[in-house]
Amino acid sequence: MGDFNDSPGSLVAEWLEAQGLRNALMEADANAPTWRWKTSGITLSRQMDHIFYSPSSIAPRPGD
Repeated sequence: MGDFNDSPGSLVAEWLEAQGLRNALMEADANAPTWRWKTSGITLSRQMDHIFYSPSSIAPRPGD
């Protein structure tokens, strides 16, 4: 599940992690922005989207 439009460390993210879910984006690149807004002078960016998963629901593929 994902796309919470919230910052890392938000109450939602903390609650999901407390339930045993893991944030795939934080594991892949904790600094990756997922939102950008280009203005006339600068581009604003922020990490607002997240992908949470349950480690127990992921099984390795045969041969991996």
